[in-house]
Amino acid sequence: MEVVGRCWAVCSVVALLLVSIVFLSSATASGSAKNSGVPRSVSLEDFDVRGPWQLTGLSIEGLGILQDWTIQSSLQTQARPWWAFWRPRPTFVPGYLYDDLELIRGRLRAAGYYEVRVRESLVIQRDPGVPATPSGEGTPGEVYVQLDVEPGRPIVVCSLYIDLDSVTFPEGSELALQRRFPLKLGDVF
Repeated sequence: MEVVGRCWAVCSVVALLLVSIVFLSSATASGSAKNSGVPRSVSLEDFDVRGPWQLTGLSIEGLGILQDWTIQSSLQTQARPWWAFWRPRPTFVPGYLYDDLELIRGRLRAAGYYEVRVRESLVIQRDPGVPATPSGEGTPGEVYVQLDVEPGRPIVVCSLYIDLDSVTFPEGSELALQRRFPLKLGDVF
């Protein structure tokens, strides 16, 4: 009888441990759904700026090779080069990305694309870790930035009218003036 009682006690303890493990694992899984390791995409407005963040990569879609290179090289948000794998990943600063979006829009407007749209998507690959001590910093989160650029159609010079009021030109000089004028019909404005 004593053996049965001990077996019953051991089985009860094991069952209690199993129930608590299942309960804790389900509570952890539901409590940390955003830390589940599955990347999720958010906009810059919905991005949680708390905690340290590292930039894992940056891609710009929708531009030509030359435009992509000139614009990407002048952005404040810069990813670590693929060949410099030993360097630490750069810190991601959301304010810099706001400025970069305006820079892209401004550059494309200056090139004649007035209907430009830039959509950003921040792919959160890992959330920042909770610090071990109240004064310490946690592990940084990782974010990948995707920019989709739709330049739209460029604005083209359809007609050109120059009014010089009462100024008269000698014959043939009007054509020379038109050649020196920077705008021509069909050019991007």
